[in-house]
Amino acid sequence: MSDSVPTSPRKGSTANHSLLGAEVKRKPKAGRRKAPSKTFEKLPCMEEDEFSDVTIVVGDKRLYFNKCILCYNSPVFRKQLTEDGAGAGSGASTSRGGKNTASKSSKDKDLDLSDKRFDDVCELISFIDPRVETNVKEMDCYRLLPLAEEYEIKPLLKSCETSLTESFANMRKGRRAGSVATDVTMQHLSCADKYNFSDLQEMCMEELVANDNPFSGKIVADSQELSEHVKRQVLERKLDRVNMVLARERRINTERDQSRDTKGGKIWRK
Repeated sequence: MSDSVPTSPRKGSTANHSLLGAEVKRKPKAGRRKAPSKTFEKLPCMEEDEFSDVTIVVGDKRLYFNKCILCYNSPVFRKQLTEDGAGAGSGASTSRGGKNTASKSSKDKDLDLSDKRFDDVCELISFIDPRVETNVKEMDCYRLLPLAEEYEIKPLLKSCETSLTESFANMRKGRRAGSVATDVTMQHLSCADKYNFSDLQEMCMEELVANDNPFSGKIVADSQELSEHVKRQVLERKLDRVNMVLARERRINTERDQSRDTKGGKIWRK
């Protein structure tokens, strides 16, 4: 028997079966393998230059960047970097380290991101640095989206949305509706729900509604990641689909009974 044909657990078995394991086991695609760790040694922000006027502190490591670019891309960074000297009539203010911000040769302010992962911060800076060509891939989105939301970097949010939506659309391409594994669909739906990615959310709900996994409805209902609104939408659509199937069966049975009655009570057999 081909490995692509799903098998049901044996009756009476007391073994604990994973709900997500009720589907066909698929070999992982090359594109979904764990990406090798990136190296950021050659990034421009690794070394200080004439345009560097802010130091980004990540633990014991330092990145050197331009304050204006940070402020332009993030209103949160803008508030953190300008609140000490914004609107100062004297033209001088003191940063957290006690440095005079009126001096052009001194740093205006350190930006402390020590609670973040260094690689994630490098990825974030690479995205907003005009000197660096970068492409946000699906596997990067789940790490960058919390940062993009926290610092309100709308271009990064949009880029992640595009990447995830295109990736999920490619999974569905050329396959019948409901073929994408439930756990993969749930991961994308949770992300779309959290960050309000409407197109991705709609595709994921369509997949779950058409999914033949008998446990998919329970997986949705028990999810701790989905909002109640999205849960209700998915379950109501699944119920509508079941009602449509039942209505079709009733219509077929009714037509069959009518055909039997018009033929003098004969039961037609194939």
